[in-house]
Amino acid sequence: MHKIFYPAKAKINISLDVLHKRTDGFHQVEMIMQSITLADVVILEESSLPQVDFYCSHPQVPSGESNLAVKAANLLKERLPRERGCRIKLEKNIPLGAGLGGGSTDAAAVLLALNRLWELNINREELMEIGSKLGSDIPFCIKGGTCLARGRGELLEELSPLPSLWVLLVVFPFSVSTAEIYGSLDLEKIEGRPDTLSLLSALEDKDMEGAQEHMGNVLEGVTLKKYPQVARVKEELYRRGLRGIQMTGSGPTLFSLSSSREELEEAVSSSPGEGVKVIITKTVPEGQGKEKP
Repeated sequence: MHKIFYPAKAKINISLDVLHKRTDGFHQVEMIMQSITLADVVILEESSLPQVDFYCSHPQVPSGESNLAVKAANLLKERLPRERGCRIKLEKNIPLGAGLGGGSTDAAAVLLALNRLWELNINREELMEIGSKLGSDIPFCIKGGTCLARGRGELLEELSPLPSLWVLLVVFPFSVSTAEIYGSLDLEKIEGRPDTLSLLSALEDKDMEGAQEHMGNVLEGVTLKKYPQVARVKEELYRRGLRGIQMTGSGPTLFSLSSSREELEEAVSSSPGEGVKVIITKTVPEGQGKEKP
């Protein structure tokens, strides 16, 4: 039976600004998003039963209708002329609730892979529109690479690829609720917004040192206050000589970019904080990959 393996790549937010609260209840954002090589693996195969079966060995990943990957498969099923089913197996490598887009990228990979498995021939732009119904980050996870995201995060402008960079991820032994962090954000008290225009100019010039000066994530002010251990680890990484250390998404994961893997490895040769996990990965110029034969 035909089987498809699809990498579901994680993302980081090189910048994240929240402009205002929208009338639909969402926040208007402006952020620069980047795919990285850390990835889950989605494995799909046709089923003789007209249902979506889902399996993941990670005990905290829901397996029912609340799972974004299952929701994505069911959305595509609605477009079929006849009842068809599939089996989805998820190999989980992206930490949960870490600001790395794990659930969104799994759903994106399911949309891309099922489009091939069921030979639907839906173009990528339409898949992105379908994905936006499930989550604001899913369109980016389908498109991938380096993008400026606006609106709820679903309006994407493709940017020139970054130079190949090493990415240090510092992952904490707990997750945070994106809804809770956004809900606690006081738009009248935001300090240190990213300078998006200057950041875009630096990225276009491949000036990563200049880019670090203009990066920022306005959600840090909320997450670091609620979880002071994240603030302590960030300060420790600065003391060890790293620069441009920033939280991705609503956190709590911190990241740092460098052209030198050795620089990052030296900075975390001893643990920067109790219980944290260190992952070194890379930026990638493209988003989701192609299935293996």
